[in-house]
Amino acid sequence: MMDQLEQQVQARLQAARLFPGATLIVAVSTGVDSMVLLHLLERVAQPHFRLVVAHVNHQLRPSSETEERFLRRYCGAHHLPLAVWHWDHEDVSQGMEDQARGARYQFFHRVLDQEHAQAVVTAHHQNDQAETVLMKLIRSGDVGAGQGMQAQRQFFAGQLLRPLLAVPKQTLVKYARDYHLTWFEDATNLADGVMRNRIRHHVLPALQQENAQATAHLAQFATNLQRLEKQYALLADRLIDPNRLHERSNGLAYQVTAADQPVLESLLPALWHRIQVKPLSTTKLQAACRLIQNRSKPQGEIDLGQGWQLQKRYRWIQLQKKSANLAENFQASEPFMVVLNHWYELPGQGQFGVFSPEHSFPSDVHTQSVWFTEQQLPLHVRPWQADDRIALPDNHSQRIRRVLINQKVPLEQRQHCLVLETATQFVVALIGFKVSYQVYDARAHKYLLAIKNERKNDERRYPNHFV
Repeated sequence: MMDQLEQQVQARLQAARLFPGATLIVAVSTGVDSMVLLHLLERVAQPHFRLVVAHVNHQLRPSSETEERFLRRYCGAHHLPLAVWHWDHEDVSQGMEDQARGARYQFFHRVLDQEHAQAVVTAHHQNDQAETVLMKLIRSGDVGAGQGMQAQRQFFAGQLLRPLLAVPKQTLVKYARDYHLTWFEDATNLADGVMRNRIRHHVLPALQQENAQATAHLAQFATNLQRLEKQYALLADRLIDPNRLHERSNGLAYQVTAADQPVLESLLPALWHRIQVKPLSTTKLQAACRLIQNRSKPQGEIDLGQGWQLQKRYRWIQLQKKSANLAENFQASEPFMVVLNHWYELPGQGQFGVFSPEHSFPSDVHTQSVWFTEQQLPLHVRPWQADDRIALPDNHSQRIRRVLINQKVPLEQRQHCLVLETATQFVVALIGFKVSYQVYDARAHKYLLAIKNERKNDERRYPNHFV
């Protein structure tokens, strides 16, 4: 008959909805927690799942080799596959604890892939959860920090399970003694050099003197906050208007309206959750909201961390991955000569061409009359330059940069824009946006500048600058 602890582990495995016969990677350090976990899984899970033990020899203590040899003998006697990795930490000068944790989880990921496993199972318990909550609240005021660790979460292609997260440390020690398990004490856990140890040795005992249930309450606080956060995320997701959302392979774009301004601090996390699991920090969220609400700055970017950024482009915001290679987002078009009655690609906007006036077009093609003399041909297309100007009536002109600003063209699109230029170096048009005013010349012949698949508001882009 199963005891209460075995029933808890079995219930957690059932909640994970694992496939029958799935492989589970069991993280074992040879401490009391992980040896109890391994013993429990052998009794509860082994008839239904294949267990593979994963052990990291951190090479930080003289006893590390002794512990590894013990675990090899144990796994051999219990017919358990064992994966061992020796961590090379010669280059680590600071942050040893964080780097060791990162190295362990990378190792677990490799074993997960190699064994085609469905989950990694760790021995984190209630005391670990209470310590984690305190550590994170000390370091940050984010709501996400108070949630601590999750009993079950996605881990690369599988899951990360912590079936003992609600179990007090003393319960695990009692179980180990009752079953006469062998384990090793990590001497580094006794030193106050790291924050977790100081909280374990001094802060939590002081809190337990105030209330013997302090550790359990901290762990329950994390569980309750996780549940409330899930409920809040479901409600916040309803703020997203699907008609204004465009999801892409590298992120998403969303059109922000005035009605969104009061709820930005809820809307942005909901959008973020569409592309990322790890919560957006309060600092990043507040910076993003300030940028979106800043009317004097119609365009801008915010680094969101984790390799992502928020871009503001007038009424649109984009959450997208940052490119490691800045050049990959823009490749300048080479100048080329325009052949009449021929379509050319416009970067991100459709197609254009210069046609004879008798040419007929479907209804979705916008045309504008342009006039050229023989001396002005052939026409050329090139990327716009800083000193380029569009001609206006009465000998006035307008910088192309101002045209792009007035038409609210996003920064990353501006660098792709092209100008149509005559052989006499007169800028005929910023293609797809504005056409120059042309003075009447009796020698000039009429042509049609045609654009198809262009954006809306054509009347704003093609004012009548012709006579």
